[in-house]
Amino acid sequence: MNLILLSGNSLPNEAWIDQVASSFKDSANVLVHRYRHWKTGEAVIDLDHELAELAESITQFDQYSIFAKSAGTLLAMKGVHEGVLHPAKCVFVGVPINWAREQKFDLGEWLSDYQVPTLFIQQVDDPYATFDELKSFIENAKHPSASFASRPGNDHQYADIDAVKKLTFDFL
Repeated sequence: MNLILLSGNSLPNEAWIDQVASSFKDSANVLVHRYRHWKTGEAVIDLDHELAELAESITQFDQYSIFAKSAGTLLAMKGVHEGVLHPAKCVFVGVPINWAREQKFDLGEWLSDYQVPTLFIQQVDDPYATFDELKSFIENAKHPSASFASRPGNDHQYADIDAVKKLTFDFL
């Protein structure tokens, strides 16, 4: 199985996605996509730039799934909406609905035609969207093949990588 890993926006997420990659490598062929703004010091991901870079790097795969956290979930949704990405399945961890609104990212539009089977893993009290807020948002978008898993927590860290890994591979 080929698995593309997309991290969150801030630089500390690079270490987190590396831990995920290390944990997943025994179960999948993983490709970690690294963001340009981590090197340039810009505060916010440039989704268009990253989508273009990602499109080039995935040409090596006929089939793949996407595992994404936070801003990476937005990148994946935008890529699917624009027809650039064609994953078999997705696992989205910590979808940042509130942050997406602040950044003027059109999450509602990107979900309007989104049909990829997707597992949404969200902490019960994640500050960027609680589990209940996320579930309501996705259900209102009428996503036909969404699955949900709540995790305890009130931060946006998702530090229990073993639990996230189990949920991920049970779904994939």
